[in-house]
Amino acid sequence: ALLFLTLLGLFVIFQALLLVCDFLQLYHLSMACQFIAGGFVAVFRLLLSISLIFLALQHARNQPVNSTMVFEFRKNWKPLALIGVMLYFFNVLVLSGSDLISASLHLNGKIWVIVSLLESIFLVFFLTYLMLLITMTMLLILDKKMALKAGFKRAFIAINQHWLKNIAG
Repeated sequence: ALLFLTLLGLFVIFQALLLVCDFLQLYHLSMACQFIAGGFVAVFRLLLSISLIFLALQHARNQPVNSTMVFEFRKNWKPLALIGVMLYFFNVLVLSGSDLISASLHLNGKIWVIVSLLESIFLVFFLTYLMLLITMTMLLILDKKMALKAGFKRAFIAINQHWLKNIAG
């Protein structure tokens, strides 16, 4: 409930800001606010999600759990927020890039379907790998109090050591 209320509050605040921009007919400011608000909400949602995963990890270890652990990310918010911002920009880049690739390819129907299918398969595997890497890194930062670089390195080694098993499972 605390997670839901927090996200709802952020949504209401940002929607009010966008309504004011629309009411005052500030379209360029509205677009910039949408980008910033979308990024802020995406990063905050990622931080809350990682905190929930950390809460579940604590519960699985039979360690004490309480509702304020939803905000566990506060202790190491800088590297976690940096990961979230980088992921947000990466998602914007991937979506823009795939739209540009699809729009620039003037292929006939069958070839376009094959290219789109191959692109989708590659993106699914790559994004799955990336999300696994990011999730493991963020959990290492929260749980083991590791630095960002050390967390990425350890997560990268752990994933690549058993990459086939990690992708299949």
